[in-house]
Amino acid sequence: MRNTRTTRAALSNGCSIAPYYVNYHLEHHLLFYVPCYNLPRVHKILSGGPHAARMEVQPNYAAVLRLATAKPANEDKPGALVSNVRRARAGAAVDNNQISSGF
Repeated sequence: MRNTRTTRAALSNGCSIAPYYVNYHLEHHLLFYVPCYNLPRVHKILSGGPHAARMEVQPNYAAVLRLATAKPANEDKPGALVSNVRRARAGAAVDNNQISSGF
């Protein structure tokens, strides 16, 4: 649930950026056998489940790119909260160095 996410893609992005519902990437990895046209339904079901808070859902592809480029891979620690947005949501302390990054 940490390395893949669902991205809310605009309807206009459906044909160009996210064909075949690729914006439901998390759902695809959890249940790879579900046909692509059922992934929005799977997302709705999972969003109401007990692990909904752990799901990584981003508002658009710009937000995904910001997260993907927020920190070098060699500084990333598995299980740690990488994004300052996620740190703040989790109640973790964010110091001045982290705030200045804008993420």
